Amino acid sequence: MFLPRFALTFAGFSYFAVSAVFAQGTVTLNNVSYPFTSIEAGNTVQVQITGAAPNGQVTVVQNGGAPYVFGTTDASGNWQVTAMEAPANVGDYHQVWYVNGVAVTPWTAPPYLGWAPTLPDFSVGTQQTPASPGVWGDLVNTCGHDNSSTPVWGWNPVAYVSSTTYGVSAVNAAAQYWNNAETTLTLSGSTYVQDIDVFDGTLPADEFGETESWGNGCSPCYNQYDECNGACLNSSTIYYENITLNDSAINGTASYKGWASSSEATYTLVHEFGHSLQLDDVDLNTGQCSEVGSVMTSIPELCGIFGPTSRDIATFNSVYPSSPGYCSIGGDYCDGISCS
Repeated sequence: MFLPRFALTFAGFSYFAVSAVFAQGTVTLNNVSYPFTSIEAGNTVQVQITGAAPNGQVTVVQNGGAPYVFGTTDASGNWQVTAMEAPANVGDYHQVWYVNGVAVTPWTAPPYLGWAPTLPDFSVGTQQTPASPGVWGDLVNTCGHDNSSTPVWGWNPVAYVSSTTYGVSAVNAAAQYWNNAETTLTLSGSTYVQDIDVFDGTLPADEFGETESWGNGCSPCYNQYDECNGACLNSSTIYYENITLNDSAINGTASYKGWASSSEATYTLVHEFGHSLQLDDVDLNTGQCSEVGSVMTSIPELCGIFGPTSRDIATFNSVYPSSPGYCSIGGDYCDGISCS
């Protein structure tokens, strides 16, 4: 971190031994450049102490070294320092902060902000190479039919209906991100029929949304022709999908970010619609924004990515090299003629 540079600049220091049983105040390590993401060289960071002893001496011990006096809290017991992480600061750190010799309690990140830097242990990383999403191809198989290839939608447009408390405008905005990025398949809102059902529900604390996809092996039209466009509705076509939004994670992280919950729901749905179009998750190794180049990561909006990127569209194009045949929303589904 930036502390070793400061420590080398100052020859002297004073330090109060720990003299109290209980910690006081809270200390937070913030990535100012990209809040709630991991720190990398070039990011501006800030250490902030709140609610500690007024006019108290601020001291830090880094990596088990000598204590270093960094300043004094104000009359309200608050203090902060901001600096940019240089490439020379790449590495792992252990920091314990004190006010008047009493350890300050580190802020604990909630599970839905899992990449937020926290004390006492954190890292400063090097720039990463962003990855592209793979093909998802994950179906809920309750009908015993195996899939020989990536399942795709057999008709266009794909209709969605929503009962989420975030409002239909939040869902429409997410769909529009995809409709603006590609023209092969259209996501279209509907009030009376759906291919995709969007609703609120309960998920693990660190999951913002979940997409479940069923293949046509589960439909009464399995291995029959779609009467509107002649597509064979076999196990390689999608029947319908459910998208669940996790209220507690969406509302909680929106509060921390200072965003409207409906906006956070939209960003979550952009990711989940990516699954509905058969894009896979991109797992992060570091949580640094230089690693994030796709809406299929867990933190794209924190890194300024709100819609599909060229990497996302390249994968989408590999799944849909051409548009499925047109079928009007609510039209008849199958004609009873067998296909394979």
